[in-house]
Amino acid sequence: MREALLLEQAMRAARGYTDGARVSALARAGAEAALVADRALDDGYLASALTVYRDAGLLFMAAAVVGAPASEPLAAELPPATVLARFRERQWPGEKKAELEAFCGSLAPERAAERPVGAAPARSEVEAARDVVSWLATLVEARGVAELRVQRGVRIALAGALAVAALAWGISGLMSNKNVALHKPVTASALFNASINPGGLTDGVIMGAPYGIHTKVGGLQWVQVDLESVQKLDKILIYNRADGYFDEGLPFTLQTSVDGAIFTDIEKRTTHFSQTEPWVAKLNGVNARYVRIVAAPAKYVTLSEVEVFAN
Repeated sequence: MREALLLEQAMRAARGYTDGARVSALARAGAEAALVADRALDDGYLASALTVYRDAGLLFMAAAVVGAPASEPLAAELPPATVLARFRERQWPGEKKAELEAFCGSLAPERAAERPVGAAPARSEVEAARDVVSWLATLVEARGVAELRVQRGVRIALAGALAVAALAWGISGLMSNKNVALHKPVTASALFNASINPGGLTDGVIMGAPYGIHTKVGGLQWVQVDLESVQKLDKILIYNRADGYFDEGLPFTLQTSVDGAIFTDIEKRTTHFSQTEPWVAKLNGVNARYVRIVAAPAKYVTLSEVEVFAN
């Protein structure tokens, strides 16, 4: 993580070059040539791809030779034979000996003359050259010190922005309202049968069961959640049953109470709602401990879940 952010290894390499500008220019030229060779290989032009991979390999070798400590200064121009000889004098980290030797051998002028005119190389030979060139590209740092400083600054700034965003997200998550009805006690006017658990209305399970609670039919039926303390309510989400007969209890009336004795009508629902599109009632700071949903006279209440969010 530290290396990805601060680019310390890349910075040490770039600072260690005697002629960093020359190393960078050679490495960038090698990278551009490798891209051209990749396209040729993808398009099936094997002979062209192999030729350009060899050019890219020589450019990367030249960059590595220029960037390596030398006992004597290098000439302004480096012929391919000189690059190849100077490159072979050194041991490089992670050297792929057999593959590299085969690639270096193919760069000799006499080897190029051995191939019959018009003969295309085997694809495996071209892919082997591509792999060696990819390895050669790792031997040098193409970015200069100035460029690395800019990139490091950008990465640090982005990391700082991400940290601030993560902190803000965490704080907002802590400060955001929560479902205060979850696992709170539920009562009902009368249950449809004794096997029904009224706690299914606040168990946090919206989908997967036909319903969370089902009252008897007839009279004035209701279900009620006890929040166990007076809360400043923001909104209430009410999820309908999932097994059909969705609107038989309509119109429903949403009520709240502070003491469980006196209830105030908050909202009446006359239109369809479902598990995926719940009834959302905005309370905007109403103080209440009890939340009650009442069915139309002579009907019943069957719902999947009730969520109550408080500030």
